[in-house]
Amino acid sequence: MTDITYDLVSSTRFTEAGRNFFSSMYAGKHFTAEYFPLGNRIQLSMGFVRATQEQKNSLCQELKQNFSLPEDAINFDTHAINLVLTVREDTLAGLDRMMEFMGSWADRNNIGSGCFLCGNTDASLTAREVGGIRSVMCEVCREDISQQLVQTSAKNAAQTISTRHGIVDIEENVGKGILFTAIAAPLLGIVWLVVIMLLPFAFIVVPLCTAVFFHLLFEIYKRTAGSFSMKSLILSSGIGLVSLITCTLFCVSSNIAFAINMISDKPDISVFDVFFNIFSYLGNVLYLSNFGVLLAYCAIGLVVSIIARRRIEG
Repeated sequence: MTDITYDLVSSTRFTEAGRNFFSSMYAGKHFTAEYFPLGNRIQLSMGFVRATQEQKNSLCQELKQNFSLPEDAINFDTHAINLVLTVREDTLAGLDRMMEFMGSWADRNNIGSGCFLCGNTDASLTAREVGGIRSVMCEVCREDISQQLVQTSAKNAAQTISTRHGIVDIEENVGKGILFTAIAAPLLGIVWLVVIMLLPFAFIVVPLCTAVFFHLLFEIYKRTAGSFSMKSLILSSGIGLVSLITCTLFCVSSNIAFAINMISDKPDISVFDVFFNIFSYLGNVLYLSNFGVLLAYCAIGLVVSIIARRRIEG
């Protein structure tokens, strides 16, 4: 118990009902006080029943006039009034006076005090905390909140299980996902190609760049399709593979063109000449092995990216 809460219990009519939560029955009216350390504020609440809007407006005006409260310090729930007070030296001393004032107002207007949530005035009323809700409430409201918490927990658990098994509540827009993935794949493939052709240590660079390539592709599919399932993984992986195989063939074509021009008397063969006839050059075991090694590095990156995506999606 902090100094403020200790003083609240020792110098006012309130008794402790929970951590930083206090209750009081004064002049036949139910009151609660809750201390918020972060903002150094106290919320004083009183429950009421059968209060008209005109009576609420009248109480609001009287509180502002008698206690110099700002407009935003006073708010009404259906069956309670709440005063949000910044803690100062005289705040605790003024709580009893505010309680007495609101109790007298309720008596003058023949307004009773009951459950802060439903207005019930039966004997089961007590200050409780149920599911994060702190209030004077009746047994019926307590049971309703508890039942809602159970239903919400069951629903959340079902959603978690569904997500883990690839069953999603959001409808997957496959067409949109494929369209944007197909547009992004060649663009990302060009970046991938430039990076692996410029950097050394292909056995590190190619798997790493491939993993990043597929991660970005999966994210693009998910954001445009609305969800990401096993079907999404297969579709986006297929689109990415087509793009990377094409880029890999281009990379091999570049190496072949460079090698041919190095030994040729007239180095005039271009990368595109080789690329558009690549399969005739892959008959050479050396060129074929170069292509195979690049594909193997790509496969490593793809596997890493798929494993990471499965962990992300649960």
